Amino acid sequence: MDAIFKWEHFTAAAGWYFVSESEGSFYESPEYVGHALRSKVGMVLAQKFEPAFRYSFCDPAGDEANNLHEFTGGLGIFFYGSQFKWDTNFTVDWYSGAQRTDYIAVSQFQLYF
Repeated sequence: MDAIFKWEHFTAAAGWYFVSESEGSFYESPEYVGHALRSKVGMVLAQKFEPAFRYSFCDPAGDEANNLHEFTGGLGIFFYGSQFKWDTNFTVDWYSGAQRTDYIAVSQFQLYF
């Protein structure tokens, strides 16, 4: 299940997912094995900058050590209209059951043609 809201230069999106598995055919007695959530907001400012924030959560059933909370903040900068974009973000992954935290930084260029 997901939803998207857009208004002028603002975008918000979210999705909730349920995961199941079954032995044999896909439709034979599926068993619930977890759920996940993702949500993000972003806005283009002055037709050049795009700050964005994202939160994701994953809860595999029966395995609390792998519950993941992911927090991401980023900034995109547009060049030549929207033909070229430089996108940089920083993510903190927190595994609540394992009391472990990972830090991830990503920077990438996107070329549209």
